[in-house]
Amino acid sequence: MKSQQFNTGLVTRQIADGLAGLAPLGQEGVLLQNPDASGRFPCCVLSPPIQKSLYHGFALDLSFTVEVWADNQLEAMDLFDMVREKLTDYCMTKTNNTPLQRDVLTEKWRFGGYFETRWNAIENRYEWNH
Repeated sequence: MKSQQFNTGLVTRQIADGLAGLAPLGQEGVLLQNPDASGRFPCCVLSPPIQKSLYHGFALDLSFTVEVWADNQLEAMDLFDMVREKLTDYCMTKTNNTPLQRDVLTEKWRFGGYFETRWNAIENRYEWNH
């Protein structure tokens, strides 16, 4: 049996493109680093996955952090719920939240969570990680 080679950039781009399909975000609203004060809001910050190899490299457990930035608290929470729902397309489960906080530099609210999924290297697909 041969396993697929994992590509961190490709997986990150695939998930970013999926989130960009959410109307409030769009293609320019999904970032890989925190925005600055001149950034476009609302936006979403996606961290590349942390990887843990399983089954001699035939699977990887992936962990992502996703934060939504918006003008007010309720907007951030509502948009985060949309993001959480979209991430189920990638068999992602929310494992915890980041704190709701106001960023002093951008004067925006940020709220997010930690998500996990399993990548099957044999079939090159995401699976639920329970």
